Amino acid sequence: MQFIMMGKYMFIRSVISSKKISAIILSLMFMLVSVNCYAASGTIKVSDKLNVLSMDNRSMLISITNTNSREPAYVDSKVMEVISSSSDSEELKDVTNVLSDSLIISPKKFIIAPGSRVNVRLFYNTERSKLESDLYFKVRFQPQLAFNLEDNSDYKNNINTEVFISVGVSSLVAIKKTKPNNSINVKKTGKEFYVTNDGDSIVTLDDCNVCSESNLCEILGQIRLTPGRSRSLTQGSDTKSYECKLNDYSGTLETIKGNSY
Repeated sequence: MQFIMMGKYMFIRSVISSKKISAIILSLMFMLVSVNCYAASGTIKVSDKLNVLSMDNRSMLISITNTNSREPAYVDSKVMEVISSSSDSEELKDVTNVLSDSLIISPKKFIIAPGSRVNVRLFYNTERSKLESDLYFKVRFQPQLAFNLEDNSDYKNNINTEVFISVGVSSLVAIKKTKPNNSINVKKTGKEFYVTNDGDSIVTLDDCNVCSESNLCEILGQIRLTPGRSRSLTQGSDTKSYECKLNDYSGTLETIKGNSY
């Protein structure tokens, strides 16, 4: 009986020891993966999510910031023309290497020092004298593991990492048509206000202050309105008033406002 008890005791001790060893191994693996993920993470942000050009102003600078304070960001970019877009989906065409009648990024690939930013130029290259309708492009900035700016090779084989986390950002670039007809229509339906772009070129509503009947107010983010698009200006279920800055990118801002009285 004593031998059997000793056997059980030894068996229990063996199980406990195995669990402790497994926990230690898993902890060490988690620490190693966490360190590698952090060392190779790529997170950036773009200064403006919407950039508007015209035939009279076909070039502008935007800023890309490396939010990682320890590691440089190796960033590649891609340009896609928006062929069609709806609330449910959009059709994109890759025009990254198209140089004529297209949007060009310079530089296309770049390296950002830790915690720093770089300026990238957007340029609409065309021989057209005018545009009959707006053009839209989506620019994607994507951090890479690493690359060589001179010969397009990469350094992946020389980097000691298990996981690479890449968080890219996109920016919409609109090229406004020549001599746009800007028109905004606001209608009240029930207790909601609906604003519609009845014109033929993109406009935005900025700093919209929307208030409810109980005087609860909220500042909405930028509202983009391409031709024919509508958006609601609501504060809960009982919107009382709104006040927005209408930007048609002509150089002046117009204030639009209304109430339910």
